[in-house]
Amino acid sequence: TADSLRMVAGGDEEPTLTRVLNCLKQDGTTVTVPICLDKLTGRSISDKFTSVDSGLGVSSKLTIAALTDLFASLPTPPSRTAPLRFGTQPNGSRLYSDCVLPADGSAPVPLSESGLYLDESYFKKQLGLGVGDYPTLLHVPLAEGRHACFRLMTDNWETVFGSNFVPAWLSMAYGVAGFHYCHYQETLGSWPLCYAYGGAPPR
Repeated sequence: TADSLRMVAGGDEEPTLTRVLNCLKQDGTTVTVPICLDKLTGRSISDKFTSVDSGLGVSSKLTIAALTDLFASLPTPPSRTAPLRFGTQPNGSRLYSDCVLPADGSAPVPLSESGLYLDESYFKKQLGLGVGDYPTLLHVPLAEGRHACFRLMTDNWETVFGSNFVPAWLSMAYGVAGFHYCHYQETLGSWPLCYAYGGAPPR
């Protein structure tokens, strides 16, 4: 059975319309199955469901016409975009599994309010990422808290890295610059390489 439907617009590299079914299994658990009717054939319907969860018992007689009627009978919430990667998005924002950092530098937006939908089957099949592998962002909402964390790091930086103090700072800066990798490629057509070298081992 299906209890809801979401219309999901594909990402910038795959502008397809995918319908997402929340299927209720006999054991009471719910499994999400993304379906693109344009790419579905009569023989692949049951395979589509079982590839997501082998416990989904779908009749081999289920037809595309029956699915189309099912979709038409369900309510249609607002469309969502299914991104094809984490990190920097085409609009300049940065995507994590739990939130989105807007391109204008404003506060993080919870994923549930971002208008995005993470297609778990896509990330698993195309990128080999399970849900536990998705990048998350630890956001400290209070400015005082962020300042305290920064001071704690800088106050102990030289103690930890010794004479590697400057290379360590540059390595961290390189990591931060990585958030803007797409911008570098679009404006400069290249991306610098960072070779970290220290004169002595860390203490």
